[in-house]
Amino acid sequence: MGFWWASHQVGVHAEIQNHILFELERRKKETTPEVRRAWRYIFEAWKTRKNDFHDWYRLKASIDIDGWSDAAIRELVSIWQPFLKVEWPYNSGPKPPECLNGVGFRQMVNLDVTYPEFHEQIDIPDEYLVTAIRAFRKNLEIAASLEKEQGVYNFLNLAPIEPDSDLEGESSDRHYGISHTFLFYVDLLKRLIIQNPGAAKQEYLAWWTDDDQIFARLRIWASGRQDLLAGSEAGHLLCSLNDGVFWDSHHARDLLLALGQRWSNSPVVGEVSNLPPAFQLRNILLMYLF
Repeated sequence: MGFWWASHQVGVHAEIQNHILFELERRKKETTPEVRRAWRYIFEAWKTRKNDFHDWYRLKASIDIDGWSDAAIRELVSIWQPFLKVEWPYNSGPKPPECLNGVGFRQMVNLDVTYPEFHEQIDIPDEYLVTAIRAFRKNLEIAASLEKEQGVYNFLNLAPIEPDSDLEGESSDRHYGISHTFLFYVDLLKRLIIQNPGAAKQEYLAWWTDDDQIFARLRIWASGRQDLLAGSEAGHLLCSLNDGVFWDSHHARDLLLALGQRWSNSPVVGEVSNLPPAFQLRNILLMYLF
């Protein structure tokens, strides 16, 4: 039950890790795939464990002295990269399972995707904006992969891109977890759209098109940006969304705002307003955007 002990630790010497891995591979008939999987997650968590606050303040001191550089951007993105955190499986009780037959790895270790949090202003100069955006997109891709691997991606708590102007201040979920990382990327992209629309369009084209959460939300938001996509492009994008994305209540605010941005410029608004209420919204989109 070494994995149970290991899930409580912050790490062990590299040679001990190599010895454990060697024994797992050498005695694969005496262990189960779930045990080996649990150990691999433990090793990955130990390898990527971070002290992001110390790393950030060290980098900030370097930037204050020598200024920004490509190397500083790479280090900042690395500090901000999401990672796996492993703990003991508190839902399984204070003791390890007595028998491993039929026990899944989640009963051996508890996994969580952790997002470093920075709550001070980080001003990346314009000349490094494209480099930073491309690198921070990779962090979003890593986040999507890690969340999917944990099987909780469909329940991702991703804050709307545009805040509710009727609220006093902002909801706290915009400043924590994946939303904080996600919205930082969006803020960089908004700057790039103003500074270099061509580069922003290239960034848009690099987004995953088969993703139903992070990049689906970005595509929905982009469809309302007339300074990024033409009307026909926005129409193709919106009509290509699968039903799960299109009707997902978590995407609803950004979707309705995007439609509102396009609706006022539609040449067929009058025609659409006369359609029967039961008419499908997707058909309305096809009429008004093409």
